[in-house]
Amino acid sequence: FWHALTRDRRFAGHGFKRQIPVGAHITDIVSVPLRLVIELVPPDEAAPAIAARAERRAWLTERDYRVVDVAMIEVEADVGKVLDRLAAVCATSPSVS
Repeated sequence: FWHALTRDRRFAGHGFKRQIPVGAHITDIVSVPLRLVIELVPPDEAAPAIAARAERRAWLTERDYRVVDVAMIEVEADVGKVLDRLAAVCATSPSVS
């Protein structure tokens, strides 16, 4: 997914980085300029991971980050469709000066 995202020119210049800390949380993928976090959700996620994801989402949204969940099953089925959805989200995300 990371390679597809970074090779798609629609996402160039948005400062996407993977697995970096935002506060006390490690995000899967983040664009600080867009205040956008992409969470990759595995199909067999355990209850503790689901709870941690909910806590992380709450913390991030309190700090004006938008959080988009991307099911890995969707990526495997049609990564292009997932990228189209993310491009639409990026187009509506406010930039921070």
